[in-house]
Amino acid sequence: MPSTLSPTTTFNRVPCTEPHDSEVVSVKAVAQYTFSLHCDDNVTAYVGDDPPATVHSSGWTMNGTGVCTAHVCSPITTSVRAP
Repeated sequence: MPSTLSPTTTFNRVPCTEPHDSEVVSVKAVAQYTFSLHCDDNVTAYVGDDPPATVHSSGWTMNGTGVCTAHVCSPITTSVRAP
């Protein structure tokens, strides 16, 4: 089940060339009682067959919006998408 974030939560957007440990993969409207965002499928489709790092999927909801993200263990300075 995705985590629920506070309406006051903020995130910083950085370019792929800056160190980062996650990337937004998909954003979608969700019902209040959605039990799964199916982030694994979204992340797998996004990163492709040969991502430059080991990727883990995650999801969270806020104000009726579900967001799937791809996470890496150590910051990278490229996209997690396979070239």
